[in-house]
Amino acid sequence: MFSMMFASAGRRSQSILDSLPAQANLVSFWDAADSGSWSGSGTWNNLVTSPADGAAQSAYNLQLGSTSGSDANDPTFSGTPGGLSSSEYWSLSATTGFELPANTTFTASMHHGDAEWELGYIVDLGSTPGTNWYLASTITGGGFGNRGFYNYATFSQYLAASSSNVLTSWTPGTGFKRFTWGFDGDATGPWQYSIDGTQTTNSTSNTNPDTSSTADRTLMIANSNGYTLGIPNGKLYAVVLWNKRLSSAEVTTFNDAFSGRFGY
Repeated sequence: MFSMMFASAGRRSQSILDSLPAQANLVSFWDAADSGSWSGSGTWNNLVTSPADGAAQSAYNLQLGSTSGSDANDPTFSGTPGGLSSSEYWSLSATTGFELPANTTFTASMHHGDAEWELGYIVDLGSTPGTNWYLASTITGGGFGNRGFYNYATFSQYLAASSSNVLTSWTPGTGFKRFTWGFDGDATGPWQYSIDGTQTTNSTSNTNPDTSSTADRTLMIANSNGYTLGIPNGKLYAVVLWNKRLSSAEVTTFNDAFSGRFGY
C-alpha cells in the first residue's frame, strides 16, 4: 500500500518510510542517506509524495542555508549520496541550517494556540553542544511582537503576538540522539518531547490565543534567524514532520524505525 505513497528513484530508504508511525499524518521526511532526498546538489527533498496537509511534495523541499544558491550558511554533506548508511549526514555548525523557501499553510500556523504537530530528529549533538542550538525555528526573534516557535537547547517555546509558552524540563545530553517534539494546543499539557524513545508530557498549560496570524518567517531546521545559533559540531541524519502529536507508542515506533541503520 505504501509503495504507491512514496516515489521510487535511485536508492531509497523505503523500509524506514514504511516503518514510520502515523502514516496518514506524515507531512515530510528528509533523509540525508536517501538519493531521492539528497542527490548531491540542489535541495534537501521531501520523500512524502502526498503530504497529509494537502500541500505538494515539493513544497517541503528545504534549501541549504539562507539562499537558494550556495552561501556560508550551507551545511556540508558527508558520505555518499544514496548510501543508505549511518555514514551519510549533514555536518552542522553554529552558522548553518536549512529552511523552506516559503511556508505552507500548515507550517505558517504551527505556532497557533490550536495547532497540532510533531517533529522527529535523528541527530548527533557532538560532545559539547552548548546551550543555544535550535532544532527548528520559525521565529524572527526579539520578543512577543513576533510569531512562531522554536525547539531550543533546553526547551520548546512558541511566540504569539501577546504571549509565549515554554517547556523547560528536558536535558538533551550529547552525542547521537533520537528526539521528538510535539504540540497539541487542545490537550492538557500541550507540549511533549522524547529522547531515544522515552516520551515525557509537560504540564505547562496552553495560554496562546493566536489563531490567525502567520509565522514571521519560514520553517527553519537546525538554526534560527540570522544563522548564529545552530548546532556546533553536530550531525543531522533525518527529520520527520507530522500534522498530529504522536502517542507514546508511536514515538517508540519512530525510534525503532531507524535502529537497523544505526545499530541501537
